[in-house]
Amino acid sequence: DAAPVEEETDEEVVLPFRKPVTDDPEPEHLDGFRRITLSISWVLFVLVGLFALGWMGPWPSVLDANDGVYAGSTTLMSMASWHIVAWPLLWFLMLLYTLYQWSPSQYSAVRNRATAWYVLNAMLLASGTLLLVHFQDWGLEVLTSAAAALLVSRAVRNLNLYTERTVRERYLVDQPIGIFTGWMLIFTATSLFTAMASWNVLNFLFIPEIVWAIAALLVLLVMLSRLTLTGRGRLSIAVGFGFGTAAIIGSRLFGQNQSFLLTVIAVLGLFSIFAATENRRYQIASAEKRVMEHLVYLDDIEDDGTERI
Repeated sequence: DAAPVEEETDEEVVLPFRKPVTDDPEPEHLDGFRRITLSISWVLFVLVGLFALGWMGPWPSVLDANDGVYAGSTTLMSMASWHIVAWPLLWFLMLLYTLYQWSPSQYSAVRNRATAWYVLNAMLLASGTLLLVHFQDWGLEVLTSAAAALLVSRAVRNLNLYTERTVRERYLVDQPIGIFTGWMLIFTATSLFTAMASWNVLNFLFIPEIVWAIAALLVLLVMLSRLTLTGRGRLSIAVGFGFGTAAIIGSRLFGQNQSFLLTVIAVLGLFSIFAATENRRYQIASAEKRVMEHLVYLDDIEDDGTERI
């Protein structure tokens, strides 16, 4: 097949992401170890989750642990009880990510080397978060949850360094990591406020809880925008974050601890993030289309250098 050549144009289009790395390095023994370790981490992620959610073994659900502090009305950042649906969804998404690592094209892929270690440790820390919810009431789960959120955020940063090469990579690597990242961000906020309730400091420094909740939400929205407005526009991170935020909104509207003000701020903030991210995706798609319009194939050019009509 003839290779395309770019037609000269005065318009310079600069895409806001790096050129994909198409040549993988030579496979190493560490690549195999990475895939095995990632698979073990996923298995532990699921097994611990099944026990923690009360679907296997003698333990009650996380919703009933420690007098139901995660049941939905403990704090203004508590999620409705249906938020636990997020965990099996994450198991499935991370299964897709894990299985894809075993495909021949991904054995020594640079993107996997740069992200898998962060992801597998984040899964272990997320599992530890659920265990800590069951076995202590000092709020230590906020440490493991925050650490998991930090690790998957670093994985997103590395994804930006190595742009996806195919649509399949985008769906099986970027999107699972993105949804996991968004969820851990918002769940960390819920864990923090639940810990504050355990320490009886929801009105820290005599400042009402609603003020701390709004401040925390605004900080999270800024962090979210810095993650979603990268690459081609990482809408998956906003989806994971939005799922948890929807659970918070549901509890604030229909639970015992209601707050219309926090709900309005959350809805407007999420809408802004989704709109900005989608706009970035549209602008990049338009830029790529303009680049393609200036491509001319060799078989469209006569031997004398004139373009065929």
